[in-house]
Amino acid sequence: MNLLNKIGLNNLKQTFQLLLPYLLKHRAAYAGLLFTMTARILLTIAFASFYGRMTDTATHGNLNGLTQLTVMGVGLLLVMITINYLDTFFECAAIYGVKRDLKVALFRQTLLLRADTMAAIRSGDLISRFDNDMNQIEQMLGSRLVDLIRLPLVYLCVFTFLFHINPVLSLISWAIAPAAIGGSALFGFLMRRNSRQINDLAGENTQIVSETLQGFSVVRSFVLERSFFRSYSKQNRRLYRLEMKNANLRGLYNSAGQVAVSATFLASLCLGAYFVSNNQMSVGALVTFITLVNQLVFPLMNAAGNWAAFQKASGSIERIQYVLNLPIESGDLPDPVIPVVKQQFVPLSVEFDAVSFYYKPGKPVLSHFTLSVPAGKKTAIVGFSGAGKTTLFSLLMNFYHPQSGFIRINGRPLNDIPLAELRGRIAHVPQDPTLFNGTIRENLLLGRERDGHEIEYATRSAMIHDFICSLPDGYDTPIGERGIILSGGQKQRLAIARAMLKDAPILLLDEATSALDGETEHKVKSTIDRLMVGRTTLVIAHRLSTIRNADKIVVMENGKIVQEGTHSTLMAEPGLYRRLYQSDFVREKKSQALI
Repeated sequence: MNLLNKIGLNNLKQTFQLLLPYLLKHRAAYAGLLFTMTARILLTIAFASFYGRMTDTATHGNLNGLTQLTVMGVGLLLVMITINYLDTFFECAAIYGVKRDLKVALFRQTLLLRADTMAAIRSGDLISRFDNDMNQIEQMLGSRLVDLIRLPLVYLCVFTFLFHINPVLSLISWAIAPAAIGGSALFGFLMRRNSRQINDLAGENTQIVSETLQGFSVVRSFVLERSFFRSYSKQNRRLYRLEMKNANLRGLYNSAGQVAVSATFLASLCLGAYFVSNNQMSVGALVTFITLVNQLVFPLMNAAGNWAAFQKASGSIERIQYVLNLPIESGDLPDPVIPVVKQQFVPLSVEFDAVSFYYKPGKPVLSHFTLSVPAGKKTAIVGFSGAGKTTLFSLLMNFYHPQSGFIRINGRPLNDIPLAELRGRIAHVPQDPTLFNGTIRENLLLGRERDGHEIEYATRSAMIHDFICSLPDGYDTPIGERGIILSGGQKQRLAIARAMLKDAPILLLDEATSALDGETEHKVKSTIDRLMVGRTTLVIAHRLSTIRNADKIVVMENGKIVQEGTHSTLMAEPGLYRRLYQSDFVREKKSQALI
């Protein structure tokens, strides 16, 4: 087993297990490659025979024979051109078809990954699998894959043909076969080990670039340009050394191959000349033999080169297979629940029943948490950072699963509700809204159909309409990656408008107005209050003055509820809420004094 691992046979098996469904899907293209492969083998032998016959015909002064052979040569040339065109066409169809389907499968798997799995993967490393690893796999598709059949077949056909011409000369090729096979096994092992390290480093490089671009303003404000530059340069120096090590291996291997080819050619030429001088074979037969003898050596060397390419790609296959084997949250992509026309919804109750949850064992975030949220009511959740407030939202949207306890919506267990139906019933406004690289309109709708009046009503309510109209292209203005042209407050107002357009019966607000100034927050708050009417609303807030009118306020500490009630009842009793409210009141006063 260790020997199989070292020479890479187990990697070859793993490679074909992953690729076989995609190869079968494009079997027509690979059938075309097999056809052109057979034709090229026959053309190789036909051209070699043609050269020999042409030489013998010329030495005998047979002009009629030369004329016939010339016509035959033109015909062979036209056939070769046609076969080369077909070979290129079928190879591109096979390579790009398999690569496309494999990338689509990888992206689909990424969309289905569980939230805890995604949190553990570095985005740059994942992007590298779509880019660098896919390019490595591309190198082993198409003709290289068909060469696994073609090269041994070429070797056998040419050897049989040459053995028929001169058995003694043909046996020379057998001398280099063991060395070529042994060298390819060693070369493949070294290449696979290096390639795995190169792929990992490429992922780390992509991660550095991704973090730099995403946090560009932070990099500049903390003067981290030199630090990031040093890290990136160091990684690239390591990558350069590994790539040069691969280049040295390829150079040594190719040089050894050239020595083997030249030695075989020279030995065949010298011994063949001796046979010609003794009239044991004709000059034409020697020309045919010399033309074909390289076809005995090159299959061995090319097969070894292809083997090295397979070994190099096997590291990428392992990385792709790793992602494809990660646990997913559902077996298929959910279809969004988007009503064609606006419908009147029924308020839904939410219940957390003795829920316990941790991200890491031994570090509980929620401990036997129980909370009942009445349908159509507003419930505010307050507490120190790290108390588990945002985790409640993640659990409610089924991003994570509690280790114990149950979550129900209208008495129905969360796990019994299809993901698309569950998330279609929830509108979430996070503290740091995610915006996509598209237009404002596209970010507001996210695939939903709403008329212009509904869009304008939502944006006016969120106090963002006038700003949008001031842009050159209005609602069709591109906002850049992650909404880079917008301020934090503008992003939050867009997110609020987007939640209004989703029109879901459950509303989750996680510090939804934290980036707004006091005046804008006061105006937007009235809009949010109208939005909450008839909806079951959960609000996370650190600015406690914004949740005074909540139907119920829940105070959390260390993953548990320590107080609950209305603002007036909680202020009337000593406890964490009153301390939080008083400290928040002092902060607001100081802030107003500074202004």
